[in-house]
Amino acid sequence: MQIYDEPVWKLMHEMVDSLEIAVGDTFKKDDVIQWFSEKYPKIKIGTISAHLIRLSTNAPTRIHYKAKPDSDDLFYKIDGNTFRLFDRENDPTPIYGDSKDKKDISLEQTVLRNIREFERSWSRELDTALERIKELEDENEKLRAEVTAKDTVIYDVNDDILKDRISRLGSAPSDTIIREAGVVLEDRLRVVGDVESTLHGASLVDAVLSPDKGVLIFSSHPGEQDGVRMLYRGAMQFIRNPPMHKLIEYSDRASRLFIRLIDSLLQLITELEPRHRDQVSVDEICLMLTRRQIPKGQKNLYQELSKSVDEWVSATDLATGMGIDKSQLAGVLGALGRRINNTKGLEGGEGSLIVLDINREDDEWFYRMRPILRDALEIENII
Repeated sequence: MQIYDEPVWKLMHEMVDSLEIAVGDTFKKDDVIQWFSEKYPKIKIGTISAHLIRLSTNAPTRIHYKAKPDSDDLFYKIDGNTFRLFDRENDPTPIYGDSKDKKDISLEQTVLRNIREFERSWSRELDTALERIKELEDENEKLRAEVTAKDTVIYDVNDDILKDRISRLGSAPSDTIIREAGVVLEDRLRVVGDVESTLHGASLVDAVLSPDKGVLIFSSHPGEQDGVRMLYRGAMQFIRNPPMHKLIEYSDRASRLFIRLIDSLLQLITELEPRHRDQVSVDEICLMLTRRQIPKGQKNLYQELSKSVDEWVSATDLATGMGIDKSQLAGVLGALGRRINNTKGLEGGEGSLIVLDINREDDEWFYRMRPILRDALEIENII
């Protein structure tokens, strides 16, 4: 007995329009049940499930519901809970029972259906084959590039900028490649050292790496710093300079050695991270602490500040903790400043500001130990 004005199969069509389900969209059985519960709540879930089967063109059991061509050819069942709209152009011919409403399926329709199915299968296989061909071509191109790279100096290079510059040169003569590598090294020194653009070659190296006046410090030990300077100076004078002024036919072995050396010098700047001369090193703070005996007042200052870690300590609390008055504290700080300014490498005149953070608030001075001083004190076992 029909509950509503329209039969359930027609309400299914209404549901498709209402939910705006288009060809290719999928929906769940629960979506259908939810829609009917809101629009036509008197229709039972069993009735809804039965009509989903009846209207699914590929459901074998639809024959038990006497599915009719066209009006009942609405859905295509993907699995027990998932459906989509029937695609008459691409989906298999709907399944019908032996009812009197069944349309005869002609031989022509059967042949056309089989042809379509074969075309879809062949098209999928062709797409898969084409994708595999593309993968093999890409892999082959990658292997070819690797083999080609191994035959050139670029295979040995690690620095990205140097590798990019050399790769642009293609099959250029070896002296051109070495000359370009020298320019990359020169540019790197100039940029990292932040020195004048008018400096070149050995003069540039001296300005950047000289133990006395160079702006980049690899080591606080003068001999070690000069060793670094000579490494880069030698590269400029022996590798960079010759191809800058004349044509040279380098052997493949020599080219690889020279490029590898320049690449290593570029890596040293990156990996060792030299500091600028105006930066203070922990070695220099250690030298300040150990170049002569630490007075008792300064040692007490270190001990008291180390108790507060990163916290500010007022001059009043600091003097009280050290067992002295504020005027005596000023004397201790002044002596520390002179000790710092008279230490090699720390002669800039900043005094105790190199190792202490100092702040004034409400007519009171506050002090805090800088991390570099704490590190040096721990290295020298002073705190």
